[in-house]
Amino acid sequence: MAPDTASRSRSDERAQDEGKLKHRIFFKLFAVFLIVIAATAAILDVMIGNAWEASLRAEIHRNLTQKTLLFAHRVEIDRTHSLAEIAAEEGRAAGARATIIDSSGKVLADSEATPATMENHATRKEFAAALAGKTGESERRSATLGIPFLYVAAPISGGAVRLAYPLSAVEAVQAQVRRPLIRGSLLACLVALLIAASATIWTSRRLQHIVDVAARIERGDLRARVDDTPLDEIGRVAAAIDKTAEQVERSFAAVRSSQRQLETLLNSMQNAVIAVSSDGLVRWANQPLDRLVPQHARLNAPVVETIRDPDFLATVKAATPQKT
Repeated sequence: MAPDTASRSRSDERAQDEGKLKHRIFFKLFAVFLIVIAATAAILDVMIGNAWEASLRAEIHRNLTQKTLLFAHRVEIDRTHSLAEIAAEEGRAAGARATIIDSSGKVLADSEATPATMENHATRKEFAAALAGKTGESERRSATLGIPFLYVAAPISGGAVRLAYPLSAVEAVQAQVRRPLIRGSLLACLVALLIAASATIWTSRRLQHIVDVAARIERGDLRARVDDTPLDEIGRVAAAIDKTAEQVERSFAAVRSSQRQLETLLNSMQNAVIAVSSDGLVRWANQPLDRLVPQHARLNAPVVETIRDPDFLATVKAATPQKT
């Protein structure tokens, strides 16, 4: 393979590796952002929905309690209407089912059913509390209708009254509210993802630039610098790489300066000087040696090609550490 072809092949492989690295950095950062955004949106959606539902239920409970107390007060003072008429009117006004019982639990009036067909209500939790002289409340699912009801009962002379409010309306309203809440969450997620994508691209480019500079330094380009503003952790890493590269560049400059000074000194000597590696290759020779041998010293070539004197070669061999 020709040298230029091999060089192009290495450059192409390096470009492919850098491209893969950039994509890996982008997708890892974007995946982290995506998980965080999705988890945050889900948690907020649940928390806001639960808080809204709790607030709505508390408001319904407060209003129903007030209406039940007004219902009980009307039963106590209204002598112009029958119990059945009072129950029907109060049920319509409250949007709930109204029931009146006597002290034994017998149903005297109901806004939605015939009292004679109804069972004794004395054991119902809310009625038991009302018959004991306190405001009672309970929440349970109706066996007949299959929907949850909120029951609030209040005591009256010789019995108790109760309003039953269907909580299916709460579930319906909650479903209506949750839909725009979900749409808003999805829109917020989309905006956050766009911001996260931009931040990910910017961060991945900075990291890729740091990797590129580190690769240039590895190949010997000690003047390569990241030049990133050290405002965050990535910037501080880039500043540390730049500082290290500067120190290495100064160290190499000092070594080169010392090498040039040593070469100048050795070349100014009248005696011939040659440096031979442990494997018998010529590493350096001064100018007097080049003038001494007709073929001149060939660097990185066997010393025997430069000097063939047996005594010299034996001395070099004796001074060279032998491999075991």
